[in-house]
Amino acid sequence: MTATATTTGGAPLPNAVVQFAVTDGPNKGVAGGGATDANGQAIFSYTGKSGAGTDTIQANIGALNSNAVQATWQVPSKCPQSQGYWKNHPNVWPVSSLILGSQTYSKAELLQILGNPGGGDASQILAVQLIAAKLNIAHGSDPAPISATIAAADRLLAGFSGKLPYKVKTSSTTGQSMTQSGATLGSYNTGQLTLSCTP
Repeated sequence: MTATATTTGGAPLPNAVVQFAVTDGPNKGVAGGGATDANGQAIFSYTGKSGAGTDTIQANIGALNSNAVQATWQVPSKCPQSQGYWKNHPNVWPVSSLILGSQTYSKAELLQILGNPGGGDASQILAVQLIAAKLNIAHGSDPAPISATIAAADRLLAGFSGKLPYKVKTSSTTGQSMTQSGATLGSYNTGQLTLSCTP
């Protein structure tokens, strides 16, 4: 945070002692201070240590208070895991079923799909990555980078009746769309689209 002190005439006020305090929020009670520079500015920085939420910060010079500003802290989202991770760790799944396209699949059905990741069937290639992406989001990964691709993938799968596999050739127009969406989902599942996350 930067506080700017000026005289009543608007000129910078150097060498004024500014006190900063977090008056509300998860880091309430954190304080600091410093003297203003030649431009009348004093800087305050602190490390959030109490989790997510919004802090209110105010500065003062003696009895003269600044306007209050806010800083919002967010807990980093969890890093996505690959489809191989979810296939090999069913005991840590955050859900027991998922909707792919317009069909609901049980955990056993999803594991069967994960165990057969392609074989030239574009619907399988897409489904494997879609399962992993949906499990990652349910587990706490940031959905923002991939939500549009997930919606597109569900629309592609919803165009077929019954349950997977749909035996879609990768060379077909639909198959190409499926493999492209699958590749984007794969990038998400390997952490390439979520650079600020925690393991």
